[in-house]
Amino acid sequence: MTGHQVIARRFRRSGATYERSALIQERMAERLLDDLQRATARDSFARVLELGCGGGLLTRKLQSRIACEKWFLNDLYRTAQPLPEAEFLLGPAEEIRFPDALELVIANAVLQWVRDWTALFEKVATALAPGGIFAFSSFGPENLREIRELTGVGLDYPAAPELAAGLERRFELLAAHEERVELSFASPAAVLAHLKATGVTATGAGRRWSRARLYAFEQRYCEQYGTASGEVVLTYHPLHFVAKLRAEVRDSAGKCCRR
Repeated sequence: MTGHQVIARRFRRSGATYERSALIQERMAERLLDDLQRATARDSFARVLELGCGGGLLTRKLQSRIACEKWFLNDLYRTAQPLPEAEFLLGPAEEIRFPDALELVIANAVLQWVRDWTALFEKVATALAPGGIFAFSSFGPENLREIRELTGVGLDYPAAPELAAGLERRFELLAAHEERVELSFASPAAVLAHLKATGVTATGAGRRWSRARLYAFEQRYCEQYGTASGEVVLTYHPLHFVAKLRAEVRDSAGKCCRR
């Protein structure tokens, strides 16, 4: 089974629990849309592509905020269509063929699953119309650090400066920020249940636990990340970007470049 198939299977299984458990992802979606509208002062886009739409958490919020003539939705697997009129593009964002002349490409809490994000940035730039907007949120290196430190398992998250530098070759950065958020849980077992409910077991944190391994994990978690109130914390590290495709110009030698 490929990496994309594993991710798709885990998120499909968490479909019934995702939205009521994805507190950070919902917060990120709201912040991303706030940034988009502040940075662009626009409430309509002719052609919009959402990458990694899942069950439609961002889709529904976006639809309530902007007008659009043609919607394109993408994900690794099919769910109940949040927008029946949208054209659905099945498959990894890195592999599918993007529509052309897009005015907005948007993704919430998705790019951390992309292996070559610099290639994806180039692909987005190629698909955008002049002046098109690329808005996305992802996670930084501190994301789920407790799980990584206790299990040695986790994604390699690029830092905000890396993503910003990758964007600047083809885009003008309109908005960028990051934050760190700590969620509190009653126990380490509750942390694992939360991760499973949001599909994050695709990182490997959802591997099978022996009784001894689970006990040791819970003991260490409480010792290292317990609070005075008897709870434990889990760290999220959201990153947000809104960027505008740079205009093409010609230099004195007639070569095409961007500014």
